[in-house]
Amino acid sequence: VSQLAGNKWLMNPGLRFRILEFSQKTKLALASRPATHLNLQVGDKTHKIEVTREKFAAAMGELVTRVEHVIQRALSAAHLDWHQLDGTLLVGGASQLPAIRELLGKRTGRLPETWISPFEAVARGAARQAFQRLHSTLAPMPAIQSQTTQDLGVEWEEPITKQRMRKTLIR
Repeated sequence: VSQLAGNKWLMNPGLRFRILEFSQKTKLALASRPATHLNLQVGDKTHKIEVTREKFAAAMGELVTRVEHVIQRALSAAHLDWHQLDGTLLVGGASQLPAIRELLGKRTGRLPETWISPFEAVARGAARQAFQRLHSTLAPMPAIQSQTTQDLGVEWEEPITKQRMRKTLIR
């Protein structure tokens, strides 16, 4: 992307949004196949870009390292080691990255569970949390620490320019 757009994508909210959207589509496509071709419009030109899992994994290396550190801290707090886990459940968007799945497989010695969608797992967890809050006499509230490797923000469309905008609230 830097070769196509240079650093101007940092200052252009519309282009930045298209690059984020391109990255999301790439992540989802590479979850099920080794390479993908996607189109990215920069200015008045549309570029057809091939992305392989290897290239994408190299670009996502820092994210994978951060995820590994978060998991390691959680395991340390629970006085557990990677190989003591009975299984791993993929939860949330980052778990769609093949590199995350490979990391978990390598560190635990077994493949992650695939019986539930990572996005459905988030919804089920939220539903369970809501149930426990509503029925607090049935079960004690667990202590939950929320950690994320993603930014939290708001996206919207400017009414006049029709450009997609994003404001990061928590980094």
